Amino acid sequence: MRKKSDAIVSAEMARKLTADLRAGWGKSVKGKGKGKGKGKGKGKGKGDAKWVKKKVPATEEERMAAVEKLDKKVEKKRRDSLSEIIRIDKQLAPKKPKFKKVKSIQPDAKGLNLMLKCVKCDKTEGENPGWDAVCGDETGVVTFSLRSEVHADLCKAGASLRVQNAKVLMIKGHVKVVVDKWAVLKAADATHDFEVSATNDLSATEYELTA
Repeated sequence: MRKKSDAIVSAEMARKLTADLRAGWGKSVKGKGKGKGKGKGKGKGKGDAKWVKKKVPATEEERMAAVEKLDKKVEKKRRDSLSEIIRIDKQLAPKKPKFKKVKSIQPDAKGLNLMLKCVKCDKTEGENPGWDAVCGDETGVVTFSLRSEVHADLCKAGASLRVQNAKVLMIKGHVKVVVDKWAVLKAADATHDFEVSATNDLSATEYELTA
């Protein structure tokens, strides 16, 4: 009988110990996991939101003040939008070209903008026939190598010219200015009042490449 009683007591103690272990384990994992527990999540869930009464102006003065405040916000947004449009328009507007003097032309120069007078224009012969037009300003002269008859017709002695986006082409070591399809050579809007300085001929100087 004593052995049976000891067995019953041992079994009862084991059941109690198991129940205590399960209770402790349940407390340790409570709120963890992906379930709907009260775990710590990021941000506020919908469960934290509350419905409150919408504030409505109670008097006519309050309603007018609310309307005036809204009008000011709309007006500010309109002004900001106009300012942004003006800023973008200024950025997209074509920039006014900056014109340089002949004496500043360097070998392999690009994007040349010049105001010139034509001194002479002669037809050239050879493998690539065209025209050589000597043009300049009060700082010197340079030779244009032309392939377009339209350009050649503009280059009459004494004609005032406007050149934009031209470039230098080195021919046999000498500076020659060319007007390609991306450049412009036109008659100037007004007659230039300067006298051409023919003593400084940039195309007369011979250059050589160095390592």
